[in-house]
Amino acid sequence: MSPRPKRRQSHHSRSSIIRDVWGDGWTVRERRPTPYGFAIMLGRPYPPQGRCGGMWGQVVIVTPRFAAWVRANAQRPHIHPIPISLNSYRRIRRALGVDRQAWTEKRLAWWIDRVGDLGTLTAAEFVAKHGDKPWTRTGKLTNANVLLMRQELLGRKLRPAGWWKVPSVQTLLRSTVPAPVVAARLKLSLPTVYGLRRQALGKSAR
Repeated sequence: MSPRPKRRQSHHSRSSIIRDVWGDGWTVRERRPTPYGFAIMLGRPYPPQGRCGGMWGQVVIVTPRFAAWVRANAQRPHIHPIPISLNSYRRIRRALGVDRQAWTEKRLAWWIDRVGDLGTLTAAEFVAKHGDKPWTRTGKLTNANVLLMRQELLGRKLRPAGWWKVPSVQTLLRSTVPAPVVAARLKLSLPTVYGLRRQALGKSAR
């Protein structure tokens, strides 16, 4: 009696199936190493859903380790290169709630929390006091950063700290007046208006 032939291993072997940070299953088709202690996985949904698992090609799998790394680097998302396209990285950051809008709002919140010192300390003194872990793209705080945000939040004539909490300003922020019009009236940039408006409406970054 001839020995039973070995069963051919399924293409979707258990070892090639992983779950992403949301618990969905994926078939791994490619592994791209990184110097950060994990590999970036690419693949397709499992079980398959239509042609190519519902997609025309393989996509980046947001594994728990990769998701943790993205969140840990939310402050400076582009300082460490990774082997995926910029569009894929943006999509992943958006899905994890650390996209550009969230970054802008957290940056604004960081400065608002220190607005008292922003209006009373010199730029050099502010850097010395708050330059340890600033919310900037470079991770460093400069006199130029301080002067720019001082003018942005307090104006050239140094508006009082918390001026945006005045009822008239809060009413404007909560209104349906277009953001560009609000920005012109308050002499602020659009990102700052968006951030202050979300605060006034009781919203926060995802």
